Amino acid sequence: QKFDNSKFTKIDYTQVTSIAINNKAKVITPHPEYSYSLDKDSQGKATNLRITIPEKFWSASKYLIVET
Repeated sequence: QKFDNSKFTKIDYTQVTSIAINNKAKVITPHPEYSYSLDKDSQGKATNLRITIPEKFWSASKYLIVET
């Protein structure tokens, strides 16, 4: 699938293990659910996507698409 790269933020995916997200964010790309977790604040709102198994997380796609 082709993406417009100008719409994405480039990161070093070998170094990034946490990505700030909006509390209503939904992961669209097919990353294995067991390879990441969502940090939540005291009110239960998601604040970060924490990549717990990077090699598995990024094996599905080199892109991360989050719908807010």
